[in-house]
Amino acid sequence: MFFSSDILSHPWVIPIALFFATFVLEDAAIVSGAMLATAGTIQPEMAFVALLLGIVVGDVGLYFLGKQARRFSFIQKHTEQKRVKDFRHWVSSYLFLVIFIVRFAPGLRLPCYLSCGVFTVSIKRFIWAVGVAGFFWVALAFGGVHWFGLQLSNSSFWQDAGIWKWVLVPVFGVIIYFCQRLLNGYIGRYLEIKDDQ
Repeated sequence: MFFSSDILSHPWVIPIALFFATFVLEDAAIVSGAMLATAGTIQPEMAFVALLLGIVVGDVGLYFLGKQARRFSFIQKHTEQKRVKDFRHWVSSYLFLVIFIVRFAPGLRLPCYLSCGVFTVSIKRFIWAVGVAGFFWVALAFGGVHWFGLQLSNSSFWQDAGIWKWVLVPVFGVIIYFCQRLLNGYIGRYLEIKDDQ
């Protein structure tokens, strides 16, 4: 067996796993961390910190990937265009708002964070913005799933549901996904209107 039971029972294994899981699928890591905290496998505070650190480190990693991409001549060439310079100024001016919006909208984080690196936005301001936005996102998602899980685990329905209770977990994940897609649609329409003005 690859892992011994001693390694898996170590108190840092689950927080480290949650930290790295955010690099793959943030939302799934948050839901998993909340479920583990609800089950008493990990302290909620430890899960929260591991998830938040993983998200911030991942976001900063994307920033530095974007910054490294500036070495390519075709990217340098495109960053000199007036429209790109205007967009760069807009992102720099409204960085906190931009980061906060993309944190809650799926599909926008990767291009936004890479762009922040390409545009060499202030790293201190970037870390501050992703830290605060990440805190609110993890608090909302983790706190919601954890609270919901506690309510269910204390109910007779959850205790009598047997294996079927685990059907609710992906259903809750789908609800989070569609809420994010709806928000993404509103943001997209807002940006189109601003672009036309």
